[in-house]
Amino acid sequence: MNIIKTLSLTAVFVLSVVSVSFAAGNVLTSKAITGAIPSSPADKVWETTASVEMDLLPQIVAVPSIGTATISKARVWSVNNGTEIAFKLEWFDSTRDEALNMPDKYSDACAIQFPLKDSDKPNLAMGEKDKPVYIVHWKAAWEKDTAMGYQDVEHAYPNYNVDGYPLVKTVENKAVYPVNSFSDEAKAFMAGIAAKNPVSNTDRRVPVEELNAEGFGTLTSQSSQDANGKGIWDYAYWKVVITRKLMTDDTADTVLSKERTSIISFAVWDGSKGNIGARKNIYEGEWLNLKIE
Repeated sequence: MNIIKTLSLTAVFVLSVVSVSFAAGNVLTSKAITGAIPSSPADKVWETTASVEMDLLPQIVAVPSIGTATISKARVWSVNNGTEIAFKLEWFDSTRDEALNMPDKYSDACAIQFPLKDSDKPNLAMGEKDKPVYIVHWKAAWEKDTAMGYQDVEHAYPNYNVDGYPLVKTVENKAVYPVNSFSDEAKAFMAGIAAKNPVSNTDRRVPVEELNAEGFGTLTSQSSQDANGKGIWDYAYWKVVITRKLMTDDTADTVLSKERTSIISFAVWDGSKGNIGARKNIYEGEWLNLKIE
């Protein structure tokens, strides 16, 4: 598989709320539309699309976990135009958490998960040995990074003071930011950047990340990132759209088409409740059947 063996310090899974129409049973129907795929959660096409409401449960299979769900319900919609597919996820969250640059702050987030192989129904807990999964993960912190630039120390702690950074110019004991202006030699002393940790990506262009896993502790970021997304916090609701092509040239991506039977699952994190990594809320029914019109 076309995957960088870089352990991502994230984990995954998500969903929604509010709609007049509902899809039946445990089937999520991706409505066929013409024209461009909606990239915004505010697009009017979502108002004409059936949704699935899901109860969420705490992830308790792996440690660390959470004892009770911090987000109890979510909703999902989907549309496709024969080439691309979009999923809109929505859930209630009274706090907007979009920090990753402080040790005691966590980001709101969500993710969708597919089996990588058609014939597999892997363990919901991020797959299992020889039954890998494909994941697209969105973070509120990454949304902020793409809108305002990489959020680093000077944003989290505007009054910080240091003795000095190796090979980095300082003014009044403060590093001269942004990080992307630092030399490659200086960046070598920054552990996250030097290790190519996706969380330390200072040049993030999209708020989502494509990953693969074969069980807990195996989550790896793909070397080729093709998905996109957009999230807005609207009157205490997170509304997130994740888009990708139905089929790509990347063998690490799940192939989606109306001719194939697909299943999908979701997870969501509430940063203010300490949700991070395996501390997440997952779909009670485990897998939804995905019908692509």
